[in-house]
Amino acid sequence: MRHISHGVRAVEDRALLRDLARDGVFLHVCPTSNVLLECATSHRDHQLRTLLDAGVTCTVNDDDPLVFGTDVVTEYRRLITDMGFSRAEVAEMARNGFRASLMPAATVEAMCREIDTLLTTSA
Repeated sequence: MRHISHGVRAVEDRALLRDLARDGVFLHVCPTSNVLLECATSHRDHQLRTLLDAGVTCTVNDDDPLVFGTDVVTEYRRLITDMGFSRAEVAEMARNGFRASLMPAATVEAMCREIDTLLTTSA
């Protein structure tokens, strides 16, 4: 399993996007730090949608909470409120976070099932 932290500038190279998607490389994206560091002009214009539309597997993270004043829960909320993602899309990125982890496969499967349960029981 290959991982790249951030990687949002990959949207500038269509061939690279195809390679990332084909090879199943996980991009660990931190929207708020990307905005604050001016890698993205705003949450609304963030590259995450382009990455996902290209088939790149992404996780959402909070980078450095003390420096950027956010946490992963806030990042997930911003995906919906500021970036236009659906609950199902956010759930998939959360699942990807577990899939990209070093947890045992049984734990990853259990966490993904829990996300599925939460998604279907809370409307």
